[in-house]
Amino acid sequence: RLAKSQNTLGRSMLGLLGGGDLDEDSWEEVEDTLLIADLGPVVTQSVVASLRTQMASSGVRTEADARAVLREVLISELRPDLDR
Repeated sequence: RLAKSQNTLGRSMLGLLGGGDLDEDSWEEVEDTLLIADLGPVVTQSVVASLRTQMASSGVRTEADARAVLREVLISELRPDLDR
């Protein structure tokens, strides 16, 4: 059940990000999706800020591009190498 919900959230994020240029409503949806995924408000704000910067500078146009940027940002922001 959890894997299914995570997969749904991932597809939702990639669907939003894969379209390229996002308007403010789309960025709010990205933020809402991250909050639903339980990242918390501080991490969510940081992830969204990093996503905005990276997507603007890398010219994301496809879902594959969006997946690569999202992966890079989440790894950077969540720091899975740290023992929590």
